[in-house]
Amino acid sequence: MSQERGRQQKDKLEQISNEYSALHTIFKKLTAYEDELSELNIQFAKKWLEIQKCEENNKIQSGIRQFAEALNESENRRKESIVHIKKHIQEPLKMYPLKVKKQKRSLSRNARGKEKDDENEDIEEKIRNFEQVHVSDMKQLMLHLINAEMFYHARSIEYFTKVYKTLSSSEQLEE
Repeated sequence: MSQERGRQQKDKLEQISNEYSALHTIFKKLTAYEDELSELNIQFAKKWLEIQKCEENNKIQSGIRQFAEALNESENRRKESIVHIKKHIQEPLKMYPLKVKKQKRSLSRNARGKEKDDENEDIEEKIRNFEQVHVSDMKQLMLHLINAEMFYHARSIEYFTKVYKTLSSSEQLEE
């Protein structure tokens, strides 16, 4: 019975390996997109600063400057989040299929053995251990992702809320 469970587990591990390889590819594309978006937003902020120089109204100049500064600060946080994602999610995902394949090879070696009680227990133990490690690994990856996203968005909201409050509480933009 454990031999059959070992074969089923090998099939499951193959699927896991393929899915995490695909997930790694998606993360590479996402982080590349985030890098491009960040650079575009920095250019956007620079353009606002150029427009600020053309404005004669001090309140408009101040509002534009504050907005551009908030945008730059937000993008700095985005870049920190991207670095965090690359280090704590993308890189581990790159290695994860290899870890899964190593487990699969280990099960294959055991499955080729004879039907002995101690080997059956060994297969079951390896499966249990891998499942525990897998759950822990995935939990850590998800926590890192959530942390990076929360950090970026929370800080961005702080920056833009400050600018919004300043602009909305100021008097008319006319002098």
